[in-house]
Order: sequence, then structure tokens, then C-alpha cells
Amino acid sequence: MGVEVQNNLNISRWITDHFIRKMLPIKFKKEPHEAGKEYMKTDDIGGHGIHSIGCSILSAKNNFDGVIHIYPFTCMPEIIAQCAFSEVQNKYDIPIMTLIIDEMTGEAGYTTRLEAFIDMLKMKREFVNQANSSVAF
Repeated sequence: MGVEVQNNLNISRWITDHFIRKMLPIKFKKEPHEAGKEYMKTDDIGGHGIHSIGCSILSAKNNFDGVIHIYPFTCMPEIIAQCAFSEVQNKYDIPIMTLIIDEMTGEAGYTTRLEAFIDMLKMKREFVNQANSSVAF
């Protein structure tokens, strides 16, 4: 669809964070976790909710055009994270689309939503570029 994707949570990162780093005597600071604390004060709900919020904030700070948040149906930490996304979108000016996956997920509906979201991101980028180019120095 003409976009570049960055996955913020994959198997190798999960293994590194949950097994390898825990065996080392050094404490590591997790940047997404720290960024997410602005909206979720506790991480004892389990899952990766705070990580999702933090990655969205860091994506905005790194000038990403948008975030697609994908989570499994009924995942409570991600549902709680989704509640914070409207504030993250407003404060950091980054569009966030949420996709919930379950066994009844149909591919066509997701493709249509992804295409519409990407079109919106492209229009936003063009608008910003036009506004920046019309500024006289």
C-alpha cells in the first residue's frame, strides 16, 4: 500500500525483555514503558497496554504519520490502552487506528479500513507539506 511499517512488539523483543534481560543483574529502562506512564500509572494489569501507549507516544515524537494498534478481542490491557489513545492523538497530533482481531475477522473489512487510514495519512502529509511550503521567508 506504499507505506513503511515498524512493528514495536515482536517475538525476539519479547524473549529478550522477558527472559534474557531478567537473567542479567542489570536493570534496563524500557523507553516505551516510561513514555506510557504519562497515561497509565500502573503496569500491574498485565499484558502490554502501557507498552502500546508508550510506543504511540514515541512514534509521534519520532515523526511517524500514524499508528495502527492491533490487539486480540477481549484483551483487557489493550482495551484500557485504547481509552488513552484519544488523549494521545490530541496531545501529540498523531492519528491512531485500532484493529481488533478475533476468529471471525474478515480480511476484506480490514483491507478497506487500512486503505482509508493510509489515504487519510497521505492527505494529512500533503496538507502539512503545502502549509509549510506556503510560508514565506
